[in-house]
Amino acid sequence: MLKAIGFKNRSIIFWQTLRIAIIMIAAVLLSVALADPIGKLATGGIFQMMGAKNIIFDTDVLKTCIIYPAIVFAATVFSVFLTALGIRKVNSNEINTVE
Repeated sequence: MLKAIGFKNRSIIFWQTLRIAIIMIAAVLLSVALADPIGKLATGGIFQMMGAKNIIFDTDVLKTCIIYPAIVFAATVFSVFLTALGIRKVNSNEINTVE
């Protein structure tokens, strides 16, 4: 539809990629912030049922907060970019035949 009203392929691809990137940044920040408390809440009770009284979680902050979220973010944004490249195959005249 954007193509039919005059937007160029480049701007549509950029807009779609940026839209998902913004959502992913929010999701990554939220997941990093909640990983430790939710992880302790979810797994602490299980280990306490098995007899462990005090569990100390050893978290590698570099991997948990920077490396893994960056990998997930980069992979998602790259796949969205590759998917958005498919907009080049759509002809603006085909907008009338969409069901």
